[in-house]
Amino acid sequence: MGRVDRGALPRAGGTAAHAVAVVDGDERLTYAELDERATAVARGLAARGVRPETLVGMAYDRSAEAVVAMLGIVLAHGAYVPVNPALPRRRVERIVLDAGLGLVLCAGAERDRIAALLPPGITVLDTAEAVGTGTPRASASARTPTPRSRSHTAPRSRT
Repeated sequence: MGRVDRGALPRAGGTAAHAVAVVDGDERLTYAELDERATAVARGLAARGVRPETLVGMAYDRSAEAVVAMLGIVLAHGAYVPVNPALPRRRVERIVLDAGLGLVLCAGAERDRIAALLPPGITVLDTAEAVGTGTPRASASARTPTPRSRSHTAPRSRT
């Protein structure tokens, strides 16, 4: 993975690196912890084919894990597409197909439910799988997400 400018994140080792960056209920992440976790996600995504302009779906409720995933996608030079799992299945399918997503990240506890909402051919990874610490489970497809893979899913005219 190439070098990433983290100008917005305090430098590791400095006092600001130990300041709280994210609060989610009882969970608190410092800037250093956020940087470490997001970098791990970014490396995992890059190893799975995420490149500049690759769109990656994010199906998370508001959480610290969602912030880590979002920053990890950006650090991998990809772009995230929010996928709200509370929407009706047909709407979720339309969002995923219109964006040409090949990969969707989600929280571990929600993985099977999210996978059931998505059309066939979409790889679903929980955050632990994305960083390589979880046990990968079979997904609907092993398609590698690339910017080129979006070309066949351009929105259709509604005439």
